[in-house]
Amino acid sequence: MKRLILSSMLILGMTGNATAFGLDSLINKSVGAVVNQIDKSARTQERQERPAERYQEPERPVVQSAPQPAAKPVAKKQPAPAKTKKEAPTVADVKSTVPLTADEFKDKSAAYNDNKIKGKDFLAICDKTLTQAEADGNIDLVKRVLFARAFARAQEGNIAGAHADADRLIAESPNEENSYYAKAGAFEMDGNMDAFSETLKECATKIADPERKEFILKMARDLPLKKAAISPEVIWTAFNENEVAAEDQYKGKEVAIKGKIADITTDILGNPQISFNVDQHGFHNVHCSFEKEDRAVIAKMKKGQVVIVAGLCQGMVVQIVSLRKCRVID
Repeated sequence: MKRLILSSMLILGMTGNATAFGLDSLINKSVGAVVNQIDKSARTQERQERPAERYQEPERPVVQSAPQPAAKPVAKKQPAPAKTKKEAPTVADVKSTVPLTADEFKDKSAAYNDNKIKGKDFLAICDKTLTQAEADGNIDLVKRVLFARAFARAQEGNIAGAHADADRLIAESPNEENSYYAKAGAFEMDGNMDAFSETLKECATKIADPERKEFILKMARDLPLKKAAISPEVIWTAFNENEVAAEDQYKGKEVAIKGKIADITTDILGNPQISFNVDQHGFHNVHCSFEKEDRAVIAKMKKGQVVIVAGLCQGMVVQIVSLRKCRVID
């Protein structure tokens, strides 16, 4: 191809001087022939020089990249196991492990009293233990279970069931304290404090021990009063607003007053007495007098101490409500 270009340049260079020598026509013919010849020769030469097969660019070697280390599998983060809430044992679970011996039942009763066993679960224990004790002819355990179940039923609101257990106890063991305690407890939960007192008084008739009898009678007398205790302000206000109505309600009756001791003194006969203030100046108060045999009890008291005192109401005199023959019940 280079040769063709150089020959063409040479011929063209010659044409620049053709006119000067009068050779225009000749040169034109010659140039045409020469050009044709040159083109023909160039094509022939090009075919001769062209390889038989089309030129192919040699393949480039494929450079393989260095092997990459295998990627470590990424461990999927496992979700933390859900915390399961520890469920309280069901009644069925309790029944399956219920104790049937007297000592084991005693422990379960103590746990129930300490609020470590739910009422319904303890009642399930009672039911199965009672069934087994009856089947075994274990009379002592039967009575113990009936007593515990009566109180548990009363606590859980089954007053009728509590009375049924107590009545069975009294029928089977009429001379035992627990039989009457169960019945009194059912009355107490029912709010019938008069029946409560009468039941304990009946219980006292079955007791030979004088000290024990006195304890039961004191409980029959004092517990209803303790539950019905009123504040000094209540009784003083009742007399101050309507003395006639207050006398009908309180005078000559045993009344329990719960309050903070304002003063501790003795009267001219040496009888101890305490007073509860109704106003901050001490002009209005409730005055409680005791018998001389109560001096040892009153001597241990302090101003500001909260106590419950029961005594016979004498009414109001000069803005003071008086109670006599008082005793401390709590």
